[in-house]
Amino acid sequence: MKIKKQTISDNISEYLRDQIMTRKLKEGDRIVESQIAKELGVSQAPVREALLQLEGMGLVKNKPYVGSYVLPVDMDVIQQAYELRNMLEAYAATLVIDKINEEEVARMEGHLQNMRDALARDDRRIIIDEDNKFHGVVVKRVGNPMLLKMWQMSSTQWSSLTITYFDDMDYIVESHVRIIEYLREKNLEALKKELQIHFKNAAAITLHAFEKICEK
Repeated sequence: MKIKKQTISDNISEYLRDQIMTRKLKEGDRIVESQIAKELGVSQAPVREALLQLEGMGLVKNKPYVGSYVLPVDMDVIQQAYELRNMLEAYAATLVIDKINEEEVARMEGHLQNMRDALARDDRRIIIDEDNKFHGVVVKRVGNPMLLKMWQMSSTQWSSLTITYFDDMDYIVESHVRIIEYLREKNLEALKKELQIHFKNAAAITLHAFEKICEK
């Protein structure tokens, strides 16, 4: 497997994450930076960055002078990750509901259309990218760098996981429609309820996918 340079650490993180979630890398396995770098044809620096992302997800642990090793996949961690993301996006929505403008809502509609176009080509990589851009419009509108950093840590890899392992991509894509509607209407309570449903379903999808993997 060769990695595209422009998103190198994210791609390595996703590659290793999938190895863990499909149990090709198992609990207790050591991940050697130099070996992964050689296997993927990259330097060790982006591998190190990817391992930090995975540590943030609770999938690996770095021990000083020992290296990184795989942790047991904790279903509670997956559930908590989506609960955190819901809290962050609901908070962001509360701050911007009266500020967000038609241009920004139209940008979200554009990302949704890009998801639909990618779905027609069965291009999940683009769906993942456009999904994060869609949700990022509201979070970035807040203008709080700390909030944005926390959201990025809880969003990219987990949404990628959901989209990678779920079969009904029509549902995934169209589940964004009401978010746009409630933003345009400036209906905060309806938007917060919709976000809660959105991420509760995403968590259920991911947990179910992992349970199926464990059964194999």
